[in-house]
Amino acid sequence: MNVTAKKLSGCSILTVALLLGLGTSANAGSNILSGNVCQTFYPPETSDGQGVYHSGSGVQNISSDGGVRLVMCPIFRDNTGNTNGMSNLTVRTTVPSGFSASTSCIAMSLTRYGSIKVGIWKTSASTGSSGMAWGNTINKSDNGSGAYDIQCNVGYGAILNSIEYSEP
Repeated sequence: MNVTAKKLSGCSILTVALLLGLGTSANAGSNILSGNVCQTFYPPETSDGQGVYHSGSGVQNISSDGGVRLVMCPIFRDNTGNTNGMSNLTVRTTVPSGFSASTSCIAMSLTRYGSIKVGIWKTSASTGSSGMAWGNTINKSDNGSGAYDIQCNVGYGAILNSIEYSEP
């Protein structure tokens, strides 16, 4: 084999290793979603005109009746072979001055059929900025399927700003 062929073979092996992610962890970093990915699921839009406002800051409860709004936030699962759930999960919220309202969320790992494998509630502070941290307590997931989900009761005036999560 000549020198040019050896260089091409080495380049081909390196290219394949990079494409397959050999020697690296493709899921080592955190994923961050804006709170504006969350959609209201109660009350139905037809009954109260939704009552949530989506912006660059996230999703805010601006309901005309001053009541709690329930939102559902999708979590993209990018390591379907993982059965250890999430290695980190934090939901950040803000309550602007003039309001006093907490946000309560349940973070869940679901089976491929929608049954809850793990579900844990957390509640934010009722004023200022805060984070609800689950750490690695959502620690089970289906191999090859299943999903993660967050459902939150957003108090009047509160903003769900962001969701940070990672898988092992």
